[in-house]
Amino acid sequence: MDSEVTRLDAPIDLMFLIHKALSAEARRVQEMVEDVEDGGSLQPFRSAFSLWASHLMYHADIEDEHMTALLTTF
Repeated sequence: MDSEVTRLDAPIDLMFLIHKALSAEARRVQEMVEDVEDGGSLQPFRSAFSLWASHLMYHADIEDEHMTALLTTF
């Protein structure tokens, strides 16, 4: 169920929005692959995928640095 976020009570509440945006962009890139025609250029897909992958890796790195690292103290 998709629920609309209308309020952020804590910084962690942004995670839902970030994950939702990354998932939506992944779906868009997947649709680009499905729509490629024989002999068509892959450049638009490559650019979109590269940007999505860069954002995903940055998010994962920051999440590991600021969230996962804290779990080792428990």
